[in-house]
Amino acid sequence: MFDFAASSEVPSSLSLPPGHSLICFSHLRWNFEFHRLQYLMSRFARSGRVVYWEEPEEATPECEPALGVRTCAESGVVIVTPSLPEPMKRLDREAALRALLNEFLTEEEGPFIRWYCDPEMLLFTRHLASAATVYDMTLPIAGRVPVLERELRRIAHHIFTGDTAALCATFGELARRPDPTPLTPVNDLLPSALVSEPQAG
Repeated sequence: MFDFAASSEVPSSLSLPPGHSLICFSHLRWNFEFHRLQYLMSRFARSGRVVYWEEPEEATPECEPALGVRTCAESGVVIVTPSLPEPMKRLDREAALRALLNEFLTEEEGPFIRWYCDPEMLLFTRHLASAATVYDMTLPIAGRVPVLERELRRIAHHIFTGDTAALCATFGELARRPDPTPLTPVNDLLPSALVSEPQAG
């Protein structure tokens, strides 16, 4: 596990731009293991609202799509866990997740920063307006979908490979803007080799 307590790589200035909320779309359960991602989300939660959207849980076929929402007592991060009846066709699954997300967002305030750990979650979140999009490449994913990988790299404003100082600079630029105009995407600045072999946290 990454030793944050002994590390100097995490700047004390790590925080969300004022007035912004962050939604992290992750393939890992919040309680799976406390590592870099959970640490970063906990740090961001000190300065703003942070939502951690997990992979769906399987429910029995007679169940309706639903959301489980809880707040981490230690960090204040809001953990959202969709529940979907299985089996479910892919397009039906995407539509159900999109509907659940839209329902959840009716109670949320933006502007939002989208933080993606899994490109496949673009399938139900493309429509979500955001001030910035972060692609987190520090967590390995089995079975990446190349077309979604390329799309996320194209629209991302910051590709996070563990450099928190660069992330602070990106969020600092967003904080200095007088309006919620999105940042300019980085436009595939990383080599393709880094996409196929992401750095572990």
